[in-house]
Amino acid sequence: MNTFMKKLILVLFGVALGNLAYAVTIVVDGEATHNGASAIISIDEDYLGEKTLSVKALKLKPYNIYTVWFVNQTPEMAMQGAGSAPYFFATDSRGRGEYKSRVSAYDVDNWQMLKVVLHVDGDAKNMDMDNLQPAFITTLGSLKKKGRTAKEAGSHYSPEAHSY
Repeated sequence: MNTFMKKLILVLFGVALGNLAYAVTIVVDGEATHNGASAIISIDEDYLGEKTLSVKALKLKPYNIYTVWFVNQTPEMAMQGAGSAPYFFATDSRGRGEYKSRVSAYDVDNWQMLKVVLHVDGDAKNMDMDNLQPAFITTLGSLKKKGRTAKEAGSHYSPEAHSY
């Protein structure tokens, strides 16, 4: 059985078990403070309308704490933790980290951006701006269902190129 058929069977099996209605996945490159890092970010929705946000990051700073935020820039700056508290993940010795949480449709529809930030001192509760370094920033518009697959929408997502 070729690789394509194996992947197709896994996807169909996952859809049957998880009732996955759709998934939008993008790849985001690291900000200037995290040059060379990348993340696979996705929002999956099941047939019941439940959404799950997933961030799989590579080449971050090893053994560090990162938090995940919904952000609005206009009409004024506002932030809210993405998903359920405590909104953070730790990286391993190779700079890999993963965050996964249920998110509301309201949040996905009403916040403008998703940001992943490093807490320089390792304390996820320290929100002093001098303690925060942006790792990844993307608009939530790029993660909304538009009746097209991520590939059709122009995403450069490739599981083979971004193995975790």
